[in-house]
Amino acid sequence: MKKILIFMVCFIVLLGTEKSLDEFKQENKILELKLENERLRKELEFNKRHSAEKRIEKTTEVKEILREIFKEPSKDEKRSGRLWGFGIGGTSMSFQTPNLEGNIQNLSNLSIIIDGQVGGITMWNRYFGVQYYANIDASFIFDNDYFKWNAITSTYTFNADAILNAYNSDQFGVGFLIGLGLGAKYDYINYIESLKSIGILAFDARFNLGLRMIFGNSYALDFMTRFPFLDHKSGYSYYGKPLKYREIATFSFRFVMGRF
Repeated sequence: MKKILIFMVCFIVLLGTEKSLDEFKQENKILELKLENERLRKELEFNKRHSAEKRIEKTTEVKEILREIFKEPSKDEKRSGRLWGFGIGGTSMSFQTPNLEGNIQNLSNLSIIIDGQVGGITMWNRYFGVQYYANIDASFIFDNDYFKWNAITSTYTFNADAILNAYNSDQFGVGFLIGLGLGAKYDYINYIESLKSIGILAFDARFNLGLRMIFGNSYALDFMTRFPFLDHKSGYSYYGKPLKYREIATFSFRFVMGRF
């Protein structure tokens, strides 16, 4: 009987011990799963952070490339670019006209002029440069009780101007222009006492003098004055003497775009 009781006690102890081992193994597996889950979570966070850092680096590189492509050059460096401009102003023209006494007198008239330019500009630093461009201007003169001429004038010249900037910061500047223009002019002339109109094609040369106000790196406002050198025959004559005309001076306010 004692042996049976001892056997039963030992069997019960063994069952209890086996159950404790199973529970321990199960808890160990749960702990391993938790550790694996924590490792995977940390790895996922690292990958996300690393991927975000890579995207930021790539975005920064793209921004730097775009900034390098589109950045404005320093005004202290040599730079070249296109030059565009258009403006409006006035021109003073003088025509020879017979008076009532039969003498030839010079009558002058002021008319509106519109002009445009296209070309290039090179600056060696903030203060010195040169611009080269084609210039087109046109003016319209109409008869009144005093002036005896109708005219539509147009001038086509190739110009080169030296640029001398007195002040030129990154935001604002002031400079001077001085140069020469050579080309041709085509004028459509009508003397009111004649029954015909005449088209005149002639060589033209003029002296350029201007003042420039610079805004930033790319915009400027020019006040430009041009002084033609030559007289031109109008195609009309008075008792065999040809009547001449000339532009005394032209001036214009012009908006200009370039690299200043």
